[in-house]
This record gives sequence, C-alpha cells and structure tokens, in this order.
Amino acid sequence: MSRAASRRRRKKGLRVVAAVGVAVLVVGFFAVRVVQKRRDISRIVDSTTDEARSAGCGGIRTPRSAGRTHIANDRTGSGYTSNPPTSGSHFTNTAGTGVSAAEVPNERLIHNLEHGGVVIHHNRLADDQLAALTEKVRDLDDAKLLLVPNSALPATTNVALTAWGRLQTCERYDADVLDGFLRLYMAPDGRDVAAPEKDQPL
Repeated sequence: MSRAASRRRRKKGLRVVAAVGVAVLVVGFFAVRVVQKRRDISRIVDSTTDEARSAGCGGIRTPRSAGRTHIANDRTGSGYTSNPPTSGSHFTNTAGTGVSAAEVPNERLIHNLEHGGVVIHHNRLADDQLAALTEKVRDLDDAKLLLVPNSALPATTNVALTAWGRLQTCERYDADVLDGFLRLYMAPDGRDVAAPEKDQPL
C-alpha cells in the first residue's frame, strides 16, 4: 500500500472515530437530560406527597387519550376517558384564563389543555377554601391558568387539577399541591408538559 493510500486510510479512520465520539457525546447529553428530567419530576411529586394526602388527593393520573379532534361549537364532545376530561374532541376556540364565575363546557376547556394550559375545576368547596383558591389564581395571573366551577365533578371530588393527559383529584384545596401540579404540567416551564400545542397562546 502506498504512503498516500495509508494516509487516506488513517484520515478516514480518524474521521470515523471523531464521528463516533460526537455521536456518543450527543447521546450521552440527551440521556443525562432525560435522567435529570425524571429526577426533577420525582422530586416535585415527592415534595407534595404529604400535602396531597392531607388534602385527600389521589395520585396524578394519566387517563387514556381520547384524541384531539376539533368540532363545531354547536356539537357535543364524546368518548372522554375521565371526569373531567384531559383530552378529546373540543371546540376551535379556547376558554380564556383567570377566574370564571360560570361553568364552561368541557369542549372549550380541553382546547386550553391542548395549548399547555391548566384548568382547575371546583365544586362544593368550603367558602374559605374557595376564597383562598380564587385569590391564588388571581395572584398568579398566568396566561395559561383557569379556575372554573364544575357541578359534574364526582361526589368525592371537590377540586380537580387538569392538564393535557394529566388529572389529580382532591377533597380539599391545598396550595402546595397546586404549585406542584403547575410546576409539572403548565406550559411553558412545566417539567412534564405533554400538550401537543404547548407553544400556542390561549
């Protein structure tokens, strides 16, 4: 083999080694990020476990997906997999943010979730708890957060926290539980936002 051919082979070998090295670094970087994200999620969940138990909250559930079909505003959605729903057929416009005094159709609320919003449902809350929850939402004044009354909540549920594909139900309101849910699931900064259009405004 000539010297020139030998040099070409060595250069080719070095390029292959360099490419493999870069690939390993990239894969390693993303693997570390995935591990770190999982640790962050576990840390947030663990930090509110006692508060959740005290407030009569169940664990954070991941209801089966009901899709994300848009329907006309005069139609009724169906096929939802939880109450309240966290995915499924919904209207083409969102429900806004802040505090609503009136009930809002699920079909409108789901569009908020699709955009990375969090909707807090309440029913039968004691006056002092509802006042505290309302004040909390107003103080946060977040462009992706909405509080609504919902008389269709199950009998044992007085507060339901919903994000796209996520649901946590509680007997009572707890600020730490809500903060943990928001840190996980509300766009843009939530650590585990699954909403398909999380970058879209409400």
